[in-house]
Formats: sequence, C-alpha cells, structure tokens
Amino acid sequence: MVERIPDKRDGFTLVEMMVTLAIIAFLGLTAVPLTQRLIHSAQVDTADAQLMQAIAVARSLAMRNPGGLTDGTPAAQIDYDEETQTVSVRVPSGDSVWEAVLSPGIEITRTSGNFPLEITNKGRPLGNFGYRISKGNEYTDSSPF
Repeated sequence: MVERIPDKRDGFTLVEMMVTLAIIAFLGLTAVPLTQRLIHSAQVDTADAQLMQAIAVARSLAMRNPGGLTDGTPAAQIDYDEETQTVSVRVPSGDSVWEAVLSPGIEITRTSGNFPLEITNKGRPLGNFGYRISKGNEYTDSSPF
C-alpha cells in the first residue's frame, strides 16, 4: 500500500491572503465615493421632482382660484423652509395645502428672486423663477416657467 506524504501546499499562504485582502480593500475604497455620488444625485433628482410637483399643485390651485382673486394678486404660493427642509404650497390665507419633506442636506436656492414664489390665477409666477437644487457636488438648475 502506498502511503500519502503530506503536501505543504494545502490552503493559502499568508502572503496570498494579504494580497487578496489588499485588493478587496482598494476596490472598496474606490467604490465608496462613487456610491456617495450616486446617492447624492438620486436625492437631488427626488428633490427636483418634489419641487416640480409643488409647482404643479400651486398652478392648479391658483387657476381654480377659489378666492376669486384678480390677475396680479397671488392665488397660491410655494414656500421653502430651510430649517425643516420642507417645501409647501399655501393659499393666500396662509393655510398649507401640500407639503413635502426633502432629504437631509438638500439645498434649494432661487437663482432669481426669493421664496415664497407667488402664483397668479393664470398659473404664472409673479416675477422670474429659477432655482438650483444641490447636495455635495451634485446639482440641477431649472426654470420651469
């Protein structure tokens, strides 16, 4: 009967394990910034969609004009509270009819004018309206009217 001689090559050496771990660590370190950028980009896109929804609600409400307001008088307004990260649509009495809470860290700045954005009974803004939504290095600029 042939006796088996133990082979010293069973398993991995310490050097092979260290090289493998170094490669995995390098791949992990390069993936984190990419993942963070994708998350910020998705949050900016979501905030942009929420602001566009607020504009649609405000225009719809203003054109229904339940208060019978004349042109040049705000029939609805869009407001942004930086502290609570909330976008809201309000009627002239100040009551909120729609709200959305944005992701933490999102910043909305108007590129023309300030908040609140006032909408006439014809669905047009009083004054120019453009905005930038940003988080980290990701941003979007828009002028929906």
